[in-house]
Amino acid sequence: MSQPTERRQFILDTEDEGRILLTARLVAQADGTVVFTDVQDFQRIPRPNPEHGGNQ
Repeated sequence: MSQPTERRQFILDTEDEGRILLTARLVAQADGTVVFTDVQDFQRIPRPNPEHGGNQ
């Protein structure tokens, strides 16, 4: 019997570099405990620079 698999996106806000967008595949047991995570995509989203026309 296969375990439930779910794909999710996470956005991590960092103090220095802006944000990190992760797309991950989560494999869970019947009780909801995550037993395996596979990061499928990883992307940095830099902070806007107000001096160069970015949003504040």
